[in-house]
Amino acid sequence: AQMDGPDDPHQPPRDIPHEHSDLPTGPVPIGRLAPAHEPPTRLEDVAAGLPQSSPHQHLFSTHKYKRHVRCTVCRGLTRTIERCEVCYLNSHTACVDRVDVACCPSNRQLVPNQVLAHHFVPWTLFWGKTCAACHRFIKGFFPIAAVCSRCLLHVHPQCTSTLSAHGECRPWFQFRWPSLSFPEVVALVNTKSGGGQGAALCGPLRRWLGREQVFDIRETETALRGVCGDNSLVVVCGGDGSVGTTLGTMATMNLRAPVGVIPLGTGNDLARSLSWGGGYEGEPVLPLIKDSVNGKAQMLDRWTLRIQTPAGVEEKTLTNNFSWGIDPRISWVFNTARQENPARFSSRSWNKVLYLQIFHQCSRDNPPCLEFPLTVDGTAVVIPNNVVGIAVVNITSYAGGARLWRGPLRLENGAAASPQKLDDKIFEVVGFRGSMHLLLVVLGLQKAVKLAQGRELSVQVPQGKELCFEIDGEAWKQR
Repeated sequence: AQMDGPDDPHQPPRDIPHEHSDLPTGPVPIGRLAPAHEPPTRLEDVAAGLPQSSPHQHLFSTHKYKRHVRCTVCRGLTRTIERCEVCYLNSHTACVDRVDVACCPSNRQLVPNQVLAHHFVPWTLFWGKTCAACHRFIKGFFPIAAVCSRCLLHVHPQCTSTLSAHGECRPWFQFRWPSLSFPEVVALVNTKSGGGQGAALCGPLRRWLGREQVFDIRETETALRGVCGDNSLVVVCGGDGSVGTTLGTMATMNLRAPVGVIPLGTGNDLARSLSWGGGYEGEPVLPLIKDSVNGKAQMLDRWTLRIQTPAGVEEKTLTNNFSWGIDPRISWVFNTARQENPARFSSRSWNKVLYLQIFHQCSRDNPPCLEFPLTVDGTAVVIPNNVVGIAVVNITSYAGGARLWRGPLRLENGAAASPQKLDDKIFEVVGFRGSMHLLLVVLGLQKAVKLAQGRELSVQVPQGKELCFEIDGEAWKQR
């Protein structure tokens, strides 16, 4: 295998012009009918990749409240109910087909200090509120109030038509973040990541960005071709594999838009390196969009990996890490088990427990032999006899947060080393002395063996030898 220099890094984002909303100027009554009475969409259908046919459709999923709420249609009380993930409208399962209230429109085109029309949605009140129109108390046992989905204004349902004389709507988030605007943001969601977190994010993302701006990760090329330009921002909701696929598609399409990440994977090493955190824990979506819009652009090296076999030459793109030996063997067994029984790997925490079990099983096997030529920038690298795993790292995080290049900046042969950066066009080569040493390095109790730094790497595997390799979390066996 041979690694050449990095591809051209992404350019920093440019100033994004504001777009004014073309929404109606009058208040929207609470009883407005959805166009053509289209049937609602289930969140499970979105997770399966089925799009919504209308921007006014609700996106329902089963939700269990701690308190009783009323159905919008029949006004019955219940705790387990169908809730729209966009406008938070509640309805019984048997009543969803009779919902005659349109879902809230997109907030994507809002600009600072913009005055809009109210959009009212019926909500159940758990505590008392005063009507903003008639200034009377909204009475009743779990009463239903008309609540604006933008400014959270509470009024009686019968007072919505008289609210035009009491001021217009100003979105609530503009009071908290006056400078927040919504540029051309495209969200790519891996609905299968994070044990269903990706599917749950579809509703809030469609509420703030618009349904036409949220796509499944399987529609990456279609989404980028249709709406993404030089002044756009791409937000990827998924693991490192989803981010790498998006970056590869953008490179193929010659797009230079910045990319933000909402980490939903298991390790999320790329998100950790870019200060996006180790995983999404159910935080509000709007601050994450704000961080993506106002974040600082960071260049990132990307490398080309060429695998030459008697059958031909295959090229891959490296974004995170490339390794061979003991660690890829564990990843290959883990990925094989997950493909055979995907229901068993249902959450990030449980995946880590299963990974430790597989790690314990593989550590009892005979370690792989790595006694074959390795050169970096044309210079042969001496591999210690006790090294059973080698990793070529491009980012600062490895295996869920481990820092492999920490400690004294000096190589194993005594030569000086430079600090690790994401955009220095240099990769780092480290080694592991065994499975237990690998575990201690991941836990931060020991340091990896620093072998080399460079811009071009070549490794030759003898014919007939089978070895496990891994690139950006994708492990395979190579002969």
